[in-house]
Amino acid sequence: MIRSGGWRPGPVTTVSSVTAVLLALLLASLPTSCASGSLQVSEFCVPAVVEPRWQGTAVAQEELLGRPEEASRIGVYIDVSTPVGGFLPLSGRAGQETSTLRTLAQLASEHVLRRYGGGSASIEWRGVGHRLAPTQAPRELTRGDFKGESTRLELALAEAFADFRSGRAEVVAVVTDLMATDKLVGPLAIAPQIADWLATEDVRSGEFHLALLAVQADYWGVTHESGCPERAGLGCWYCERCEAGRRYHRLAGIEKLPLYAVLAGRGREAVVDVVRSIHADLVGLGIEAQWELLTAASRAVQETLSCEVFERGDSGERSQPQWVLREDEGGFACLTRAPAEFVCRLENGMQLISAAVEAEEAPTDLAPEQIWEPFPEAFSAAVSGDELEVTVDCGVLSGWRASDPNSARQVRLDVTARALPEEHTSVWDSWSSTLEEMGRTVQLAPFVDRLRLRPDDYRIVLPLLTVPAGGRRFDVDLVDCPVEEQGADAAESPED
Repeated sequence: MIRSGGWRPGPVTTVSSVTAVLLALLLASLPTSCASGSLQVSEFCVPAVVEPRWQGTAVAQEELLGRPEEASRIGVYIDVSTPVGGFLPLSGRAGQETSTLRTLAQLASEHVLRRYGGGSASIEWRGVGHRLAPTQAPRELTRGDFKGESTRLELALAEAFADFRSGRAEVVAVVTDLMATDKLVGPLAIAPQIADWLATEDVRSGEFHLALLAVQADYWGVTHESGCPERAGLGCWYCERCEAGRRYHRLAGIEKLPLYAVLAGRGREAVVDVVRSIHADLVGLGIEAQWELLTAASRAVQETLSCEVFERGDSGERSQPQWVLREDEGGFACLTRAPAEFVCRLENGMQLISAAVEAEEAPTDLAPEQIWEPFPEAFSAAVSGDELEVTVDCGVLSGWRASDPNSARQVRLDVTARALPEEHTSVWDSWSSTLEEMGRTVQLAPFVDRLRLRPDDYRIVLPLLTVPAGGRRFDVDLVDCPVEEQGADAAESPED
């Protein structure tokens, strides 16, 4: 379809939309002459930037008061409720026993300090129980530091998000079993609070990011004088959502239970570096772990649009054109007056939604003696299934000329796409349960699925197509088309 509205370029007309590139490439099938060195074109590729977009207004926040270089606090919060104390051995001296809880908290603090600890930044250890309070460094933690059944994770998050807004902090890490205690018990109790932060411009713009890292940690269980006394260095699994009198379940041996580090901070590269480094160290120690950058979708992604060139016959059928040339200088021109069609696809799991063509409008500061010839509607675009169809009417285009030989016009193609549904939550299914059970976290998969950032749609941005004053010719940047590799598939990280 053709959109009637126009657009006006800025002082410098360079790369902008989804657009020109396509058109230009389209025009690749429309050569100007048969000069030596010209090549007939049947397919080509153009660079495309896929930008996330949100239809709703971002959650309002107060203006950022501080600057990143002024951040002086690195908060590492440790869940100090009694159930989490079960991740510490029941015997031995403080700091001398092997404990995944201590290891995870220590690695988190070391890597956030390494990445964010410039200037006067320092670690503040904060315990999360029925309130927030200073606590011991990981190596010094003992079971005596873990008291009470409450885990007010919402207090830790509120403090962290306030520090982000004030500029006091750039990063926060929370080590917990995610069994928050509020109106709900479990991860979903804090999901609305985190979702509100994810809906802010700070996150949607890609300035701040959120990652979740999970480990399978050794668990010795909790003890209780009457409910579950210690036996052979073991206690009980404490079921936080079970009825009173049925919460203690005797352990026959050391179990593996999920433990998590929630990391939020400024800068995608920094957050990924920290969580990936923690993960690598854990795996190096033989500890099962996995992680995900939940805000990965806030980043614009560089893609390649693959296009084929066709002609439309009188009956509407497609056929490969006979006279489509590409000039060595990178321009394209019409050799005939017949319409040419470019059919393009994105090979990235995107569903194309709509496409529209816009020609450059007359500048508002046009001098009285200057003439601005209307640009003909020689281009049209539409979406058909998973294909983008762009048509160039060479007959109309060839008849256009600008009176000023030094002037050029630019054409933009606006394309909207939507991500196809993906089974992301499957990677967390083995960590999640519907009801509370030992070895899994209740409702973890729905929690992750709710927090995974999902733009409403995407804008595909391509270089502008430049049409010189004489018409017919189009200038546009091309890229090499990807070559399918033979053999075994290379492993990829979804966070890259």
